[in-house]
Amino acid sequence: MSSVAEPVGEGFTLVAMPPSGETYIARDDHGVLWLITPPGVPGPERIDTVVLRRAVAEHGFERIDRVCDSWADVDRARQELATTLELPQRDELEEFDAEDLRRVLRHAARMHVQGDVLRPRRVAHSLLRAPAAKADDEVYTAILDFLEQLDNAPLLTPAVAPPADAQKAEARQRMLLVS
Repeated sequence: MSSVAEPVGEGFTLVAMPPSGETYIARDDHGVLWLITPPGVPGPERIDTVVLRRAVAEHGFERIDRVCDSWADVDRARQELATTLELPQRDELEEFDAEDLRRVLRHAARMHVQGDVLRPRRVAHSLLRAPAAKADDEVYTAILDFLEQLDNAPLLTPAVAPPADAQKAEARQRMLLVS
């Protein structure tokens, strides 16, 4: 992992993000770290290096450390790098091992925690086709358990979604640490 410290005044930096790029961590031109969330989710939130380290170590964020000239450039870099969680193609599934399947399933679970049900369900169904899922009872059961969890989850609508102003920065950091 690259160093967390970075000189101030070097521009804006796309620091880390998960493969989907929906949420990401950026550093402004004053050296402040920010957790940037998708539209409709409270944020951005100022974070510290502990949250950054945990996001990388425990939550599937990958270090990027791409220096940009502006916030708009950071967003363009994020979009360029994002590989939104799409349905894996059959030929791709042939190459997945059990750990690849676990990683995709963890990412789908994070999407579910953020309120998405339909896309994680489609991904989980596609993972069942992978030879590695069929060969590993533990992975196969984990996928089925996740599908059952999704089947029991209500679809969030504006009427039941948590209000955007209900969460504070401290609560947001705690959520990142436990999700």
